[in-house]
Amino acid sequence: MHYIDELSPLALSPDGQNLAYVVRGNHENKLDLIEQARTGVPWHAMRADILILNIKTGEKKNLTAGLASNWLPTWSPHGGSLAFFPIVMVPAKHGYGFGTCEK
Repeated sequence: MHYIDELSPLALSPDGQNLAYVVRGNHENKLDLIEQARTGVPWHAMRADILILNIKTGEKKNLTAGLASNWLPTWSPHGGSLAFFPIVMVPAKHGYGFGTCEK
């Protein structure tokens, strides 16, 4: 079971056709304070995924597929790209920065 992250805003594409949002699964709700302190990831974004819903067809696409902690999806002004914050856990280092996905 997944739920929409109540602390990350929904992001409607400029053309109104797609909605980007953050989800987490119930099995991932355990708060890991050590991981949170080490990465700086907000508790509500730990192991969260970014999904895009096509409003017209109802089709959902998981952009991140559990590969990182992701949050704050934001569409580009033209709607062709989606930016978001990913934190990828890799042994001995972490990746910080922006993730992007072209439509």
